[in-house]
Amino acid sequence: MHNLNFRIANQIEDDDATEWLTPFIPLAGATFAYGEGGVGKTSFFNLVAAQVTAGKAGGVYDGQGKGVLILNKETRMGTMRAKLEASGADTRRVTLLGPEEEVNVCRGLESQLGRYVDEHDISLVIFDPITAYIGNASNNKHEDIKNAVIKLNLFAMKHNAAVVMISHFNRSQHSIADAYIGSVAWVNQSRQAIGFVRDKERDLHLIQVTKSNEGETGGVYAYDMQVAENTVPGQQAIAIAGNLRAAPEENPDDVLARQYSLNKAMDPETLGDNAHEVYSALIEENGIALRSRIIDKLGGGNSPANVRRLTRARQQLEKLGLARSARLKEPAARTIWYLAERYHSADEAREAIQKTLTANNG
Repeated sequence: MHNLNFRIANQIEDDDATEWLTPFIPLAGATFAYGEGGVGKTSFFNLVAAQVTAGKAGGVYDGQGKGVLILNKETRMGTMRAKLEASGADTRRVTLLGPEEEVNVCRGLESQLGRYVDEHDISLVIFDPITAYIGNASNNKHEDIKNAVIKLNLFAMKHNAAVVMISHFNRSQHSIADAYIGSVAWVNQSRQAIGFVRDKERDLHLIQVTKSNEGETGGVYAYDMQVAENTVPGQQAIAIAGNLRAAPEENPDDVLARQYSLNKAMDPETLGDNAHEVYSALIEENGIALRSRIIDKLGGGNSPANVRRLTRARQQLEKLGLARSARLKEPAARTIWYLAERYHSADEAREAIQKTLTANNG
């Protein structure tokens, strides 16, 4: 008992209110950020990192640039630097640890990073993705993840830094609150959790605060993706995030329900990666009526295989609570299967469709 630091409550000074690096990323704590692959999580946090280095984060360091440490297992360091520069970061204040570096947040976190964070005045530490830095811990084991997040929170408090843990979606869910991969401890033990969704129909990038120890949950924000002028040799132009704004009228759960209903309606054995691109191209036209015309003109029919596919699609839609719209989804599902089996891109599908419709109408 002599090792415990007992303190009488009335002799303890009041703590200051929670400090925020940005409107929804607290200092001195760990934030869990998760979303679909390619939705723009990394680009968004490149923008946050740029704002921190320039003193424009809008939080307690507004006007005073601070250091950023980014650990990234998925991107080469040259590409990381180019993306940060495209986002406007002062790269003199950014430290990168690339894919070859091994850091274990469950063991030796303080000894590996603590001194460097203090010496370089670092206020933001990003793990991308966090699951690459938990060593032999199981992503699905509650005690393992609880231990990892507690250590990250303690590290953040000791160094008065914001820690961001980037992760991916579990594609079996359609509610943003429970769409993360792994143990519930990722969210339960974090001080803040935010989910990222891309509304493909409207090309919107959305953020929702799904858990907060200090503020309200449920807040939704939108941000734009832009194309930067500078590029990495041999690669396409770099997309960066910008123009963050509140979007209280948006419902990310509706976006996910729609996207997952389409995913589950598809036959994964015959569906190619171009399916979403093809579907997006079709949705821009005249809706269900045009898709029905495409089916009639290009074929598909009521073969046993198509009947089985549409039956599975209807069952999945009913499970997702979309039974009333199942009749509308059937033509879309059949069209996606048909086009994905025959074309390599949305442009190719559009061209073939237009030629066929023109010939039949003529």
